Amino acid sequence: DGLRERGATVIEAAAYEPGTPIDGERIREHVSALVAECAPSAGVIQLVTPESAAGSFDAAVAISCASTLAIATTLAVSESPAKMWILTAGAVEAGDGAINAEQTPVWGLGRVISLEHPEIWGGMIDLDPADTDLSHTDPSDTAGSLSVALAEVLAQGTEDQVAYRDGQRLVARLERTALEAASPSQLEIVSDRAYLVTGGRGTLGLRIAAWLADRGAEELILLGRSPLPEDPEQGSHAAKVLSTVEQLRERGVRVHLADADVANFTDVEQLFAPSQP
Repeated sequence: DGLRERGATVIEAAAYEPGTPIDGERIREHVSALVAECAPSAGVIQLVTPESAAGSFDAAVAISCASTLAIATTLAVSESPAKMWILTAGAVEAGDGAINAEQTPVWGLGRVISLEHPEIWGGMIDLDPADTDLSHTDPSDTAGSLSVALAEVLAQGTEDQVAYRDGQRLVARLERTALEAASPSQLEIVSDRAYLVTGGRGTLGLRIAAWLADRGAEELILLGRSPLPEDPEQGSHAAKVLSTVEQLRERGVRVHLADADVANFTDVEQLFAPSQP
């Protein structure tokens, strides 16, 4: 109603029906049909509030992220000029209030979409979770965060990460901060322990491995997702990895090259499984 009161034509649609399996393809087909039916449209607004994400934590995350991804992929392959807007409630830390952790992943996904597909990107607006009635969109009421957020969508401003708290509009900014120098006593490297380095075969992982060896580590496990070739091409990254490993071993460090994807439960389970006789 708030958008209609501001002169916009609005088509309401439910991307997810409670009690039904999450089906990204079905959501994409649904959104694609709506975009085609409403062409030309100015934008697609996904409203992710505590009410729409009710249920368990895992279910809430899956529903909101699946819907977000489906909408983004639909707009990315369409010729629609519509921009994507994501409205959450308490998804980001702004002010002193608690956050709704189940909505936070949507902001992470939204940032990726903004970088990968800027042509479809509108922005993300986090509503004030203290608003007891997020459906209140009286255009004369400038205090309700949803009402103000809808006005921001129509205004098509330059800020794409906005949060409303206590009637204030907050935007994302980097701030300088002073870091305390790390004390050597904060991390003790024990020679009779093994140290696992995830991404241990990347450029940064190899530097961390050398750093650990410099501080007394005598056993290192360098984790990588893919096996290294037995005879890598000279000058390749794989050749650099094997050269670094050889240098560490010459220093007396026991280096193990383990193949596992830390995002794969089975891989990690096998990595830490007891050795068989």
